[in-house]
Amino acid sequence: SAAFLLCLFLAGIFGKVSEYLERHQKKTVPVLFGILVVFQLLMILTVRTSFRHDHLKVFDTAVALLERGTIADTHFGHYFMKYPNNVPICLFTYGWLKAASFLGIPKAYWMEFMKVINLLFMNLGLFCTFRLVCKYRSRKHGIFLLLLLLVNPLWYLLGQMYYTSTISLAFSMWAITLFDLAREQKILWKKYMQYLCMGMLLAAGYKVRATVI
Repeated sequence: SAAFLLCLFLAGIFGKVSEYLERHQKKTVPVLFGILVVFQLLMILTVRTSFRHDHLKVFDTAVALLERGTIADTHFGHYFMKYPNNVPICLFTYGWLKAASFLGIPKAYWMEFMKVINLLFMNLGLFCTFRLVCKYRSRKHGIFLLLLLLVNPLWYLLGQMYYTSTISLAFSMWAITLFDLAREQKILWKKYMQYLCMGMLLAAGYKVRATVI
């Protein structure tokens, strides 16, 4: 298909470009990350889509908690009694919306604000993934990963879909990174602290989405 041929074409180009970029990694990596984030933000600000289904129910409930301190019994009974696993992400959303309210961000932009928070956690997870790829494969492979994401429409669409699947990315990848650091740490107390932080991240991430573990 055309999509498969396009992937092969881009893979061939990126394979050659990444060799050049690898020699200037200190400059190119921040630039690639910067371009990626700018494109993600532009997607949010120009394509102002609304949340749908579970995403919207979680967001609406968090807004109701912030504005009225409670939610309707019917809403709780019809949704959260059926999906109690989404209570933590609702409280997580409530906390960030409270911060948005404190900062004076208008209610009309709260949904966009949560999308920015979504990008923050997605890119924290990406940074850890990039670091691990560079360490266990090569810097060239790490740059190749960034180039692929730069032209991957799904990565930009996911920025619009604030939910457990994207937020949990930061928890799982930072936990793996801490495990990797602790495994090589020679100083005993630092090793234990890194394992402790890893456990806390996994516990918090499990509350957001069970597949973190």
